[in-house]
Amino acid sequence: MTAAPGAGTIELPRAARPLVSIIIPSATLALARTALAAIARNAPRDIAFETIVVADGAPDLQPALLAATSGVEVLATRTRRGLPGACNVGRAAASGQLLSVLHDDAEIESGWMEALVDAAGRDARAGAVGGTVLDPDGSLQGAGMILWRDATGSPPWSGAAPEPGAFATPRYVDFCGTSSLTVRAAVWDEVGGLSEDFYPAYYVDVDLAMAVRASGRQVLFEPRSIIRHRRGASSSTPYREFLGARNRERLIARWRHQLEADHLPRSAGVAVAVEHAARRTTTANRRVAPRRPVRTDAEFQALADEVRGAYVEHLERRLEAADAELAGLRHRVAALERERSQLEAATSYVFGTRLPLSEGGLAHRYPLSGGHGAEAWGMWLGDEPLRMALPVAPGAPGRSRTLRVVVEVRPYLEPGRDAVPLRVTVNGRGAVEAELVDPSPQAHHAQVELAPDERRLFIEISGVDGERCAAPAPAGDPRRLSVGVAAVTVEELRHPGS
Repeated sequence: MTAAPGAGTIELPRAARPLVSIIIPSATLALARTALAAIARNAPRDIAFETIVVADGAPDLQPALLAATSGVEVLATRTRRGLPGACNVGRAAASGQLLSVLHDDAEIESGWMEALVDAAGRDARAGAVGGTVLDPDGSLQGAGMILWRDATGSPPWSGAAPEPGAFATPRYVDFCGTSSLTVRAAVWDEVGGLSEDFYPAYYVDVDLAMAVRASGRQVLFEPRSIIRHRRGASSSTPYREFLGARNRERLIARWRHQLEADHLPRSAGVAVAVEHAARRTTTANRRVAPRRPVRTDAEFQALADEVRGAYVEHLERRLEAADAELAGLRHRVAALERERSQLEAATSYVFGTRLPLSEGGLAHRYPLSGGHGAEAWGMWLGDEPLRMALPVAPGAPGRSRTLRVVVEVRPYLEPGRDAVPLRVTVNGRGAVEAELVDPSPQAHHAQVELAPDERRLFIEISGVDGERCAAPAPAGDPRRLSVGVAAVTVEELRHPGS
């Protein structure tokens, strides 16, 4: 069905005897319009062609496209038939010698059709021809694909995609995607078209390539034929993954012998696989897998229900696996919590233990920073405070604890500096504020409250007066000294009835 041209319509020529029939399966007006507009811009005027859009399970799309285009035949199916079924419907209406399947999320570039026609004319062995596929930003998406023995596919490179012109020579390949794939009509009919067993999509192109080679032809990559393709624009990632895994199993079941005989394991490497495909010969003595006739609407509805049911079962299995994994993780977290508690109990600071900061002193078993290196007497403070962290065992649930922090120090005083300040904080709260005027060893202490959820003591001791600490240390000593710390003790105060 076609429409007369109107204002703002996309106009395409419609040849009475086309050489090429473009078949576009679609269910979305915006995508179909974009694909058709690219054809209108870039299709040649000296090659006879027709354009057929199959509104797949989208009856409202047919009148909308007819109103928006001229020269386009728009067919509609009441039930969604997926990529293979929709393309087979398009083929039934096509009269070209070459059938060019084009996805609705693909846009052809100038020279696309000319290159395909030229390649098919030059190489009689080519049963199907694909081209260069770019991402919308112009980066390389595909240039003929590798099919590995395990029925997984990959592009003909490893790592990041090379420059778009990296594959500039025609060559035989394992398969080309149906985003842009031209098949001789005679070969299409001989192999039975696209297999609807791979409904609604994924591995349709691989299965067709296997059938083309089984018929004695080759799949040719023609680099001059270029499209830009928004991959996966029509389905969600989880659903794509499900369909890919499901249809891969079907492909293996159908082509197991050919996969083993003609395709390499991934261990062979990309370069070897590309060369292997380019040099592989084919014979027509293998029987092409039998194809079912085109299904009816009722059969497609049953197939859709089957796929939907299988997907629901797949999601339920994944949910059960996720629940089991979550239960295992919770068990592991609980075990780690117990282990952490045991380690904390084993390494916790015991209240009342004196921690000397001298060489080999107990304080060095805990994280320390700042100050100057320990010596026989202790550690000296300079411009940076001394910091230490003490893990402590938990107290009674919901009850705070009162701690007394005792810091043993010896001030460094000299003429012109007869006092230095001492400041001690615990977990950021002030504990000791003192002005040291006596150079003899002394102890300073204060009480702090430890909240029930605090399991670590961060003690910071500073003793530098920035304005009065300019005098050098004793001769031969490069440090700027103010006060030395000999030891730290933290006591837990217990009250009657506690």
